[in-house]
Amino acid sequence: MWIKKAYKFLRKDSWLSLIISLFLAFLFVKFMFYPIIEYSFGTPFPIVAVVSSSMEHNDFFDGWWDKNYEEYSFSKEEFQSFDFSSGFNKGDIMIIFKKDVNIGDVLVYQKPAQITYLPNYPIIHRVIAVGSEGYITKGDNNENPDTYPVSESAVLGIAIARVPLLGWIKIGFTYLIGFLV
Repeated sequence: MWIKKAYKFLRKDSWLSLIISLFLAFLFVKFMFYPIIEYSFGTPFPIVAVVSSSMEHNDFFDGWWDKNYEEYSFSKEEFQSFDFSSGFNKGDIMIIFKKDVNIGDVLVYQKPAQITYLPNYPIIHRVIAVGSEGYITKGDNNENPDTYPVSESAVLGIAIARVPLLGWIKIGFTYLIGFLV
């Protein structure tokens, strides 16, 4: 009987029922949905919001290619066969899966501890080479590769899908909390 009463209360059009419904949805996502996705995708970060513009392509492909990638060991045609060859934008959500890393993959990784000028968000850049110390990465919109190789232990996964604009919700809350604190 209490289940019927609770269901009827949650369907009411009131501020209290809305707040409780949102709280229950948060609990469901946090403690049921997200852990199932983490386990299924093999990574503690199965969903990542893009918080920088380092992977945006601000120009037509040829102009962008000449500025950013012409000097590397793959051709334009090879690059265009890579996932996310047209880049992605700040505010997009990326779906991450743990799998083997190849040149051209969009890698999500934890920044090295010695890099203190960046916030402690996962970094999402493209693998452009494999060196003896790890993966060499580069943001598509950055002129130079990252200055540090990414070790296998820092890899969180590979981007496999993109949901445009939905990450602005996370970015907005981050800015709001930063403003309030």
